[in-house]
Amino acid sequence: MHKRLVMFKLFFIIFTLLVDAYVFIALFGMIKDQSLWFRLSFILLFSSVTVAFVILFLTLPRFDSGERDPSGLTGVFLLIGIYALVYLPKLVFLGFRITEDVIWVVSWLSGFPASWIAGISFSPFRWSILSKAGLVLSVIPFVAILWGLVFGRFHYQVEKVDVAYPGLPAAFDGLRIVQLSDLHLGSIYGKQDRVRKAIEIVNALDPDLVFFTGDLVNNYSEEAHGWEKIFAEIKARHGRFSILGNHDYGEYWTWKSDAERRNNLMMLFKVHEDMGFELLRNAWDTVRINGSTLGIIGVENWGQPPFKQYGDLDKAMAGLPETGFNILLSHDPSHWDAKVLDKTTIPLTLSGHTHAMQFGVRLGKFRWSPSKYIYSRWNGLYRVNGQALYVNRGLGFIGFPGRIGLRPEITLITLRSEN
Repeated sequence: MHKRLVMFKLFFIIFTLLVDAYVFIALFGMIKDQSLWFRLSFILLFSSVTVAFVILFLTLPRFDSGERDPSGLTGVFLLIGIYALVYLPKLVFLGFRITEDVIWVVSWLSGFPASWIAGISFSPFRWSILSKAGLVLSVIPFVAILWGLVFGRFHYQVEKVDVAYPGLPAAFDGLRIVQLSDLHLGSIYGKQDRVRKAIEIVNALDPDLVFFTGDLVNNYSEEAHGWEKIFAEIKARHGRFSILGNHDYGEYWTWKSDAERRNNLMMLFKVHEDMGFELLRNAWDTVRINGSTLGIIGVENWGQPPFKQYGDLDKAMAGLPETGFNILLSHDPSHWDAKVLDKTTIPLTLSGHTHAMQFGVRLGKFRWSPSKYIYSRWNGLYRVNGQALYVNRGLGFIGFPGRIGLRPEITLITLRSEN
């Protein structure tokens, strides 16, 4: 990890210097007619930001080892957020400026032979309106990122979804299921009051069942300490169940020994218990509702490489009695296509993991996120041959400390009998 951190620092320092050099030349050319005071102020401000980021990258400590401080990653995530706020708008401007420079170069090359032969003066064409348009449009990502940092991460949204099945037992018609996912408690350290509002929303939905589909923490169990009583306030008539996500195993942290890693995982199991959730690790349980049996299956994390495949659906379903309806909890939606769809008769699977990359566009029924280029099932309800998968985009965040466009999600799924 140390070598990777050095390469990470080197990449971002070089990237920052190259971007800033190009943008500085472009912007300075646009203000060349301004007063000397204005130009000197611009130079000082622009260079100060560049130097500050270079120093921050040079001094960035390792964040995969050391003391297990629940607030340890907040500074790193804040740096990521501020860097995105400053440099993504610059990249938008840069795209327009490069296009303008390409036009200028093509114009110069096309006129060069005639100018050289005839000995006449030739002024290549520069379409400066592109730079000005890029400068104006760069305000859009700046405002979007700023909103996502300040408001987006706790701007909760309840997604209400009805899922109908033919032959659904009458006892389950109207069953209200709340799904939560991807809390990443280490990322929201100190924000208990903001998260308590999410708990209040959950309880106001009056759920019959509450499911949590993995990634309680980023790296270690200490991130969840102090949260137990808050999440124990969640109410559900027929129970609360949870599973593990890829981050919960502590595999992104450097442990002193395997025993320390295993002990951390055991402590995390205890956290689920203290929060009032039954943690299903390749196991099942049932609940009786109005005389009918509902089966709840939970697998450990199963993902496409490089993610580990701890989930064992055959083991999880071993000995499962005949039920009126089964629900599978599986953190990574890739598991549904690989192991569930058309290979089992499980009617409903609940997943998370994708976060919808914490960025996307939603206009009516249209939704888009770059997450779709990584996961074919990235958010929302998917139905194939009578089986359904719902992918929750998560309540917390990791990396970029915010949400843009697609808000943190609380899902209310209501089962319906299809007549």
